Amino acid sequence: MSRFTDRLVLVTGGGSGIGAAVAQRFATEGATVVIVGRTQETLDKAAAAFPAGATILARTADLTAPDEVDALITSVVADVGRLDVLVNYAGGPFFGTVETVTSDQWRATMAVNVDTVYHTSRASIRHLRDTRGRGSRGLPRQLGRELHNRRPDSGRRRPQRHLRAASHRGVTDTRRAACWTASAVR
Repeated sequence: MSRFTDRLVLVTGGGSGIGAAVAQRFATEGATVVIVGRTQETLDKAAAAFPAGATILARTADLTAPDEVDALITSVVADVGRLDVLVNYAGGPFFGTVETVTSDQWRATMAVNVDTVYHTSRASIRHLRDTRGRGSRGLPRQLGRELHNRRPDSGRRRPQRHLRAASHRGVTDTRRAACWTASAVR
């Protein structure tokens, strides 16, 4: 019996890149894997590359749309009966510096890279609680760390401040990006 037999793993961004590799690894460990992406064609190509005998479900969704994410999670749980592991690997779509990225590109990138993690986590949390997130030994502890987040400047858990902590991290990393861009000007 493999480590993830009888477990359902949902991988966003599972149609390509690291997301596809992670999904394939869970499949080799015996999990039923749901890969989620924007286009059915990409997901079909990814599903064809999975190991023989793997149980793969491919679902398209706009993960930046909260209602669509809710519908996705509800339908997956209704079809399979559970959700044990959520892996957020959806990402993209623009690269550049603070100086070169437009405001629209910034918002689109934040929507895909940050908002989707929030939407899928929020929609999945009660189902993960139901199964106790029992994908692996370390997962429940890690899930707790992710859900309770810590303020960047504090070692104490403060679940009520998770949004503030996430926004502070965004500010910190944006400042760094701006500084790197500015340092190239010298």
